Amino acid sequence: MENKRPLCKYGDKCFRKNPNHLKNFEHSSNQLNNKNLNIKTENQELPDKSEMLDLLTKKSENCIEQNENLDKIEKFDLSKISDMKKFVAEIYKMEMPDDFFQFLEFCKSLNESDPKYALIDIGIELTGIFDLIIRGYKLDYRVHARYFLDPPEFQTVLKVLNSPSDAHFGYFRDDPDELPVFVAISEPKLDCKINIRSDNLFGALNWYIDELISGRSYKIESCMEKVKKIKASFDLWCEKLKSSKSFSLSVKTPRIKSREKKVNAKTFHSAGIVVPLDSKYT
Repeated sequence: MENKRPLCKYGDKCFRKNPNHLKNFEHSSNQLNNKNLNIKTENQELPDKSEMLDLLTKKSENCIEQNENLDKIEKFDLSKISDMKKFVAEIYKMEMPDDFFQFLEFCKSLNESDPKYALIDIGIELTGIFDLIIRGYKLDYRVHARYFLDPPEFQTVLKVLNSPSDAHFGYFRDDPDELPVFVAISEPKLDCKINIRSDNLFGALNWYIDELISGRSYKIESCMEKVKKIKASFDLWCEKLKSSKSFSLSVKTPRIKSREKKVNAKTFHSAGIVVPLDSKYT
């Protein structure tokens, strides 16, 4: 007669002596071996962990490639836009911070005709919502330039070209009705972590240029003289900004430190979750 009792996961090596446990679970080594053999047979065609990651990576690459064929996309007439901030909010359904628009002005100072590629000498391409205010593309910016493994809170705006880890920078929002809380770098082919680099694009770019010059984590095909030239232009622009608007170049700014105290729970991407709590439950 077939034994229909569930198998104890420890089999004949189980140390439990409780009569109820021995009565309710099968401990035969033969039964356990047969069960394991069946599981192995059923799963033999499933990819292992590394193969599954490769499959996800390919999906990520496909998502990115779909965003690269933009030649035939219908465009807005940007010459008719009088208030760009309002225009972006209407199209994107979320407001963008001041550093976003100031960053575009900096890129225009480097390449007026095509600011999208103003930072090409350090391997950076402006993407995401920048494609709206630079090229006027009529796209769904909720998904444009979004990487497959990024959480919905993360909004890509800078892409690192030819990056083996698919490195890209983006804004992170705790609340879609509020401005971003920080700028981070994500490298989905490396570890899928959201690593905070500042609370604005200028601070994040300053960190990245310093990394390129030091050679600690990232390498660039351009000669170092071009990198240092952009660094000099960047430093000069930031110095000019001090007279009107100053953006911190620090990685851990007071705003980020304040947010760290509000994190309710840790996450796999390491940025944490911040949600409002009712004071009567705290």
